[in-house]
Amino acid sequence: MQLKVQETTVYIIGAPAPGEIKVKHPFQFVNAALYRGVDGPTICFVEKTGFENGMVDLEEVKSKLAPAVVEWVTPENSLVDQLNELGKQSIRRLIVYSHGLPGIVTLRYGWSGSANYGLEVAEIPKLKKEIFTADADVELHSCNGGSYSDQGVLAQDLATHINRPVQAWTGRTSYREVNDGNEDNDTSIKPSDKTKGGSKYLKGHDWTEYWRQYVEGRGTPELKTFVPLGEFDSSFEIHARLPQGENQVCVANGAAVEVTLQESRYISKNLHEPTNKVYITLRRIDRNWFGLDPDDSAGTKEFAVGKVQTQKWSGLSGGWHYLEISKDNPGAWFGYETIVGVLHVQVKPK
Repeated sequence: MQLKVQETTVYIIGAPAPGEIKVKHPFQFVNAALYRGVDGPTICFVEKTGFENGMVDLEEVKSKLAPAVVEWVTPENSLVDQLNELGKQSIRRLIVYSHGLPGIVTLRYGWSGSANYGLEVAEIPKLKKEIFTADADVELHSCNGGSYSDQGVLAQDLATHINRPVQAWTGRTSYREVNDGNEDNDTSIKPSDKTKGGSKYLKGHDWTEYWRQYVEGRGTPELKTFVPLGEFDSSFEIHARLPQGENQVCVANGAAVEVTLQESRYISKNLHEPTNKVYITLRRIDRNWFGLDPDDSAGTKEFAVGKVQTQKWSGLSGGWHYLEISKDNPGAWFGYETIVGVLHVQVKPK
């Protein structure tokens, strides 16, 4: 394939899982692209083998997507390899409609004897950056494109790699509005709803979604924008220790976080001699059963109160991190000493 296009829309379309075949929605991802709009210059990369497993006519898939160009994705002819064949500045919009698990867009999903595959975190560095325009829009409407995984956060690694913001979901998505048609003028992708989609024996409640949101600690799915390299200022007031709070940042694999402590001072002191030290620990948010955060520390840095000082954590594992701030002498006997300050946080490349 040698498609010579300029600034076109590229859809990445997953194949139906057995569940979609069973409930007669084999074209939900195709229809999502159609509702969004296709034309002659549009290119659709469509997973082939899942449609074949579901006994769906491939010519019908191509007919529905006409006049867009359809290129088939298979395990032997991977998505990244085909994207890399596009010319420079080809992709103005990249939109994914598919299944997804944390760390992977699963273009083929759920077929017994056929492994899930698609686009993984580990494949992102292989993707050519120059195929995207300088103002490219990227959207991942697959489940968990913005969710934590052991390999990192797919959307964050992609955003950092191509140096463009990427929109992605932090949990499961629902294509219910796509599947019920456009008579209600709503064909948008929604967050998975724990009160809908379950069996009649559970009165429609989806207990798998209850499990993911409450037991696994993922929370309500959100469509978030992941930026390539972020920075922000955050004020704090500390008496003894500030655990996980608003100081959260998502980083790509191998990235660095640089923190500058500025405008720090005491606003009250103990009767004993203050230590004049603040300690900042960078911790990775590592969700496990029951939503607990295990101690996944990237290390602790020491800062001096009253001085502008910068420290850096490098070679980080991809995912969400937060800053834990603590100090010596919590003042249990003579009253708390209080320190205020401002942190300037920057995410840096490898």
